[in-house]
Amino acid sequence: MLPHRWETVHFGHIQGLVQGCSYLSSLDLSDCRLLRDNAVQSVAEVLGPRNLRSLVLSRCTKITDVAVLSICAHSVGLENLELSGCDRLSDISILELGSAVLPPRQAKLSGITELEGSTGAEASQFRGTSQTIRSLDLSRCTRITDTGIRGLRQGAVQLTSLNLEGCYGVLGSVNDLEANEWEDLEDEDEVDLDSDLDVVSY
Repeated sequence: MLPHRWETVHFGHIQGLVQGCSYLSSLDLSDCRLLRDNAVQSVAEVLGPRNLRSLVLSRCTKITDVAVLSICAHSVGLENLELSGCDRLSDISILELGSAVLPPRQAKLSGITELEGSTGAEASQFRGTSQTIRSLDLSRCTRITDTGIRGLRQGAVQLTSLNLEGCYGVLGSVNDLEANEWEDLEDEDEVDLDSDLDVVSY
């Protein structure tokens, strides 16, 4: 709760933290504005294959798609991911979150060799970020569009909470309205407004 400290946390701090506490299951790095992709990669590589279930990166404004791709590549059981205000993220990140499954080699390293009689390769299809993510906060990620959300919807089968507040690039279906229907509604509003005006001809 000391905001000035947020400006001092850097890669070295995070690297030391995850190496010393390699079985952390929840990590909140919100508002650590100096953090870049390499810090998130360190978190993903050390904590992701173990117990990491919740990761908060809200308002870490320097991270890019590279950070999220690293999370997807290493996290075998991530359930909560908060990326609010990370405005450098694009649909690349969101599509990966919707499609990432655990590679067979990673499954073996993580001790997942079978799932109800499946082979390691088959079991991998039941693990990975797209299969475990339940809560995702993308609010104010302004580069995200309908393309990313469609991919997420198709692949993130366990997702129960999705925050898209302030994602102005997402313009597709809302309450069963298609994008072009928004234009029709705006036109109707303009007609209604004009109809209230007195027209004076000279």
